[in-house]
Amino acid sequence: MLAVFEITSFPASSSTMDQHTPADERPESLRDLIIRRALEAFVHGGYSRTSTDTISRMLGISKKTLYKVFPSKEDILRSVVRLATRSIEERTEAVYNDHTRSVADRLAALVVQISPIYARIRSPQLLLDFQRAAPSVWNELREWRIGRYVALRGLIAEGVQRGEIRDDIAIDDVINVYAVLVDKCMDYATLEESSISSLQLYRGLMELLLHGLFEGDQSLPLPTEPAPLDRTTTLQHALDRFNQFGYTKTSADDIARTCGISKRTLYEQYAKKSHIATTILLDTARDIDRRCDVLAFDTAATYHANVHVLITTYACLLGNLSPTFLDDLEIALPRQHAAFMSWRRGSFEYHLSRAITAGKMLGLIAEARETPVLIALVRITLENILLINSTTTTPDTARSDPSFVMTMLYDGILQQREQSQPRPTR
Repeated sequence: MLAVFEITSFPASSSTMDQHTPADERPESLRDLIIRRALEAFVHGGYSRTSTDTISRMLGISKKTLYKVFPSKEDILRSVVRLATRSIEERTEAVYNDHTRSVADRLAALVVQISPIYARIRSPQLLLDFQRAAPSVWNELREWRIGRYVALRGLIAEGVQRGEIRDDIAIDDVINVYAVLVDKCMDYATLEESSISSLQLYRGLMELLLHGLFEGDQSLPLPTEPAPLDRTTTLQHALDRFNQFGYTKTSADDIARTCGISKRTLYEQYAKKSHIATTILLDTARDIDRRCDVLAFDTAATYHANVHVLITTYACLLGNLSPTFLDDLEIALPRQHAAFMSWRRGSFEYHLSRAITAGKMLGLIAEARETPVLIALVRITLENILLINSTTTTPDTARSDPSFVMTMLYDGILQQREQSQPRPTR
């Protein structure tokens, strides 16, 4: 959310100060001015690289005077964050409490109020700098966000009660998915990996949450999930141990003993333990590509079912590789890990891109929806929510039901009668 970078209104004393009165003689106004100048410095120069010397020079005051108002640079940042959060509360409370408007309108209004926050972020490094250099302030901001989720939950519950939001989904699931995706929209790694801005991602997220991927009523029977990978006994036993204990803590002796064979017999099959891990990664990649390459998105009759097969194939088969295994592999076999992760991202984006392109041609996905944004959001959803064995990155949220997540991706949370739109003419 990074509310620290959006302050639209400061106390009037900051902008109406008497220019002929020295700043040091006005303690209350000086505090406001320090916050304003510090915000500018943090946004343009970064938090870590902005010193208290820089801030005091910008204000034309001594460093000693600055420390009389704020004991440390972190205290300045904390005040900036608190003023920003109060400003956001004032701007959004009126939206939450306006019961004369539909819930969908109010959710859209919240996007208008909050999205400028994302537009103010100049680079992903700025976010990373804030997280690393001032973790206590960052955690305070996260706690504040948890409280705001309570207000959002109340708005969605009102929508269910008024018949505007579907009553077949759990509200807590909606909040969990929203919280995880917002975190990832603001994650520096996510932003570094693409040319999409945080503003685009956030607006795309809200559109996806409200309306889903598809236009109109697309409620269809969903196919069953793909079967697990068909592995040899040795590979399956090895994977089970890698998933549970990690790669480095699993020895060749452990694998042989689990398989009920001698270590010599194991080495006749695989010369090294690293060959076993590499084979597991290659088999996973080949099986996913084999299943997805044959999926066609050329007819409306099979389109939705095949999109579901596409997403669940990645979710289920990638879910066979636990974070314990992959995280350990990143350290022990970095080259193989990097190659697998590069394939994973590229393969999913390729297949999803052709699905979305075909969906637009069939009139099932709105032309106005930005394809790179949709791909990024679905990929984030896959990697952080849908993958079996994965855990969310937000400690304040519980794991969501994968079936709900799929439903949200397809249809959104609004009642179908509200989200149905005229199909484009051909």
